[in-house]
Amino acid sequence: MTITKIVAVKGTNCDLYVDGVRTVTLDAEVIYAEHLKPGLEVGEEYLHNLVSKANIVEAKGKALNWLSLRDYSFSELTQRLCRFYDAATSHAVAEKMVDIGLVDDCQYAEKYARDLLKRRGLSLNRARLEMGQKGLAPDLVDEVLADYEDTEADRVAAILEKKYQRKLSAPNGWQNVTAALARMGFRLEDIRTAMSQFLVQQMDKADEFQDIGE
Repeated sequence: MTITKIVAVKGTNCDLYVDGVRTVTLDAEVIYAEHLKPGLEVGEEYLHNLVSKANIVEAKGKALNWLSLRDYSFSELTQRLCRFYDAATSHAVAEKMVDIGLVDDCQYAEKYARDLLKRRGLSLNRARLEMGQKGLAPDLVDEVLADYEDTEADRVAAILEKKYQRKLSAPNGWQNVTAALARMGFRLEDIRTAMSQFLVQQMDKADEFQDIGE
C-alpha cells in the first residue's frame, strides 16, 4: 500500500490517502514525527499504530484543555478520557499528565478535602464518600482526612449556628436537629459535643443581656 496524498482538514488534522482512498485522519504532529509523505509504502499494522499515536496526541489535547479549567484526579481524568478513547490510550495520557506534573492525587486530595470540610462544612464521612467518588485511593483519603479529625465538632457548631439555630427552640427541636446532622454524616458524639457547647454559649449570652438589664 502506498500513501498517495495528504490533505489538510480541520485544525491540525490531515487526511491520509492510501492507494487513492482516504484511509485515516491524523494530527499533523504525527505526520511530521513519522515523516509521512506521498509515495511512502505502508502496511496495515503500521497504519493501525499511526491511528493509536494520533489518538494519543488528540487525547493529550483534550486532557490539557480540561486541566486548564479545573483539577482532576488520575482516576477521574482517565474515566473522562475513556468516553472518547480506548482504555490503553486513556491511561497512557493520564500517566503523561502525571509525568508533567499536571495531575497529582496527593495535592488534589489535600485541596479537595479543604474545600469539602472548611468551605462546604461537610462531615468527615460525607467528605470520605465524595473523595472516593473522585477515584482517590482509600488509604490516601484516610491519610488526608486524619488531619481534620479534631475539627469535626467545630464544623457541627458552625452548621448549628448558621442553619439550625432557630429550629432548636421548636418542639422536639434538639431531637430533629440531631437527626438532621446525623443524616449529614456527623458522628453522634461530635453532635452532642457541639450542641453542649452551643447551649453554654447561648446561656452565656443570656447572662450578658441580663447583666446589661440590671
